Amino acid sequence: ETQALVNMAAEMKLSNEAVQLLNMETCKKGLKTLGLHPVTQRHAFLELSLSSLGIEDVGVLQNFPQIVYLDISHNCISSLRVLENLSSLLQLRARNNKITECLNFSPPHCKETHSWPEGGKAIGSMLTLVDLSHNHIRRIGDLSHHRFLECLLLAKNQLSWIEGLHNLRFLQTLDLSGNHIAQIEGLDNLPLREL
Repeated sequence: ETQALVNMAAEMKLSNEAVQLLNMETCKKGLKTLGLHPVTQRHAFLELSLSSLGIEDVGVLQNFPQIVYLDISHNCISSLRVLENLSSLLQLRARNNKITECLNFSPPHCKETHSWPEGGKAIGSMLTLVDLSHNHIRRIGDLSHHRFLECLLLAKNQLSWIEGLHNLRFLQTLDLSGNHIAQIEGLDNLPLREL
């Protein structure tokens, strides 16, 4: 009887570990919404939902550059750096994870001072909505490379001051509730409608 319990615990641990490392098969199951890609105008799966799977590593997401809507909420993810490969991403939902840095990635942006022959479609970050609520973020940092952000949800993190938002000229919704911010500042000249 004791051996049966040990075997059952080992099986549960193995199946849990298998889920924590995201693979192509799991991603394929999470694909939704077939439609026209906003940049290439070709048919593609536009939405990927991978919430509540116990995922720690999302490295395989670099193979899905056409994704427009991504939900990786309620997992154990600590870094979003791989998302720099998802240049078409418009909406990111990554609440209830272990993320410590706020949008610490930047998709390639081809411009006059930084260009390359194949860079014509590299327009940088197109993110408009980001939900990073219920994570472990201590500071916001410079978000100027996510210049199209309209909605930024950072509720219930570990923030103690506001910074890095001054260049977000489209930002209308900002949720900083449940943080340790003592003074509201650095929001001048932003078109905020909801705080």
